[in-house]
Amino acid sequence: MTSDQPFDLNNSVVDPETGIRHVPFGYFTSFAPFARKSKQPASVRKLPVLQGDFDARKFDRRCLAQHFGYGAVVLGGMLMPAFRYQSGPDALYWLANPADVEVWRVMDRWAAAGQMVLSANFDGESVLLVRDFHLAPQMKAMRKAVEYAKTVTPQFVAAATAAILGDGLVKRVTTDLDQFPTLRNVQTCLVRTKFTGGIAVMEGRSDGNVSLADLARVLGVGPEMPPGATRH
Repeated sequence: MTSDQPFDLNNSVVDPETGIRHVPFGYFTSFAPFARKSKQPASVRKLPVLQGDFDARKFDRRCLAQHFGYGAVVLGGMLMPAFRYQSGPDALYWLANPADVEVWRVMDRWAAAGQMVLSANFDGESVLLVRDFHLAPQMKAMRKAVEYAKTVTPQFVAAATAAILGDGLVKRVTTDLDQFPTLRNVQTCLVRTKFTGGIAVMEGRSDGNVSLADLARVLGVGPEMPPGATRH
């Protein structure tokens, strides 16, 4: 992706109150909304749930081949935690700020329980995902490396936004299912907390797009996105 390529604003969402476009975001919630229909044990019901809202038209939930995992991806020259759910050729990604204390607080709770919980919401219908979880050595090293770095958050927001609004992530992540070697759709959200917040998208061009260069100037960081990923 070069600096003169535009973002696709169709990948942003519109705030119904302000009319401002925002990068899609994931968020932490309690297990309470899922308790009535879930058969998960009490130990899982106590854990925070990372939820995200996605477009059902771009994700085939009927496919029998599925994978749910976590790890890290390299975007914009930085390593960031990532959580993912793949069904057939379609994938969902949650990208988290590696300097966000709220994200690490939740991952500490998941690690202590040995379980993580995600929810993919499609127009009010949610898919609850539970699997084993531990803080791998690379994730611990990432946490230590960014602990005192004040510039990490704006770099994360720039890199994650470029990946979400552009086509950077679909070109850099790989399939978890051998029978589907090529990903068809990759939907991505930015994990939003009080620490990280969200980002509004400015419509600064007559064709309805915002260039990577424009975003880089606003955030004061570069939009380059070298490949790299780790997975569990």
